[in-house]
Amino acid sequence: MAKLESISDKYQDPKWFNSVRMFRNKAVRESNRNRPLTGSFYWVPRPESRNRFELLSFSDQEFGDTSHHIVWNRFVLPYISQVWEIELPVLRRRIRDCYTSLPRGRVIRGNGGYQVIHGGNYETRGWENKIKRCFNIRNATCNFTSDQHEVILLPDLQQFEAVTNRQFGLIGINPTEAIRYNEAP
Repeated sequence: MAKLESISDKYQDPKWFNSVRMFRNKAVRESNRNRPLTGSFYWVPRPESRNRFELLSFSDQEFGDTSHHIVWNRFVLPYISQVWEIELPVLRRRIRDCYTSLPRGRVIRGNGGYQVIHGGNYETRGWENKIKRCFNIRNATCNFTSDQHEVILLPDLQQFEAVTNRQFGLIGINPTEAIRYNEAP
């Protein structure tokens, strides 16, 4: 995988990013065919259809640190640049670090098996099976949990929709409402 990482670093063209990402994902899944993976994911809208989103997965075993802000800047933005045909520097300048603008989540290993933590912003037919397939957790125990840390934030969503000039029908919340901590211990 180190060679693939260097290829990804060397070729900054979004088309290369997408090709390398697809090849890396396939190589990791094949090398870990019987082993479930953990990591983060995004649902990215496609320009050709108002309601079509593509699942981008980033396994910890392949990418190391799969924090949303890291994979957003390094892999998701270049992918969006390619499929939406927006120059990457323009996209980076206009969207900045709006990594909470799209549906996202994380697969973790828990005591009773695997857990998919998501914001509850994208639940279409078969979405659970797509995530399970991408992270090789088809035969493992898996629970799906909605979490406030994974919700779409409204200002980021509005900025993303302005850049793409499209409404996606996603619901975001105000950042002040996103996470509320109880006052009492």
